Amino acid sequence: MVERLLNRIKDLEKFKEIANMHYYKTEFDKIFLENVDINIEKSKEAVDYLKGTQGRHIKDYVFCHHDLAHHNVLMGNDDNVYFLDFDLCILDTRVHDLANFINKALKDNAFTIETINIILDNYNKISKLTKEEINILYAYLLFPKDFYDISRDYYLRTKRWDEDEYVEKLIRKAAYKDDKDRVLKSFKKIWL
Repeated sequence: MVERLLNRIKDLEKFKEIANMHYYKTEFDKIFLENVDINIEKSKEAVDYLKGTQGRHIKDYVFCHHDLAHHNVLMGNDDNVYFLDFDLCILDTRVHDLANFINKALKDNAFTIETINIILDNYNKISKLTKEEINILYAYLLFPKDFYDISRDYYLRTKRWDEDEYVEKLIRKAAYKDDKDRVLKSFKKIWL
């Protein structure tokens, strides 16, 4: 987990080098450069927090979907839940999917602590999270995943979007920072 986040920090630093090398900076480059340093710091904070979880590591890895978006979850007529689109699945701790799900839910619900509380309270009714898992979840939530993902997609050209679409997504994702900081402060008080 730590190694994965450290690699993502290296990626952000490499993207920063690329953006700085451009003589004619695109609008994306300019917005990225205005936001990258704070996101690198947040990433390092997530790594430090993860390292500080008393050096313990979760040994129970599970099959993680890794893309729990609303369009990949179906409710059947039989009241069962079905998942689609397993092309991004990974083997990881169960809080990885939970963190991704919470991140998506926060964006759709104005970054409220109530959103996290509802998700975790209901999750704990079915499968109680350990204190260590809550700490790892916090580190995952602390990492600026949205900023990292759009930066990676742009500089590695993993999506077939036009420049305006990349810029619009970067502006929106960079704007999450203050809301996410606020909700994570509440998370820390309630859950840690």
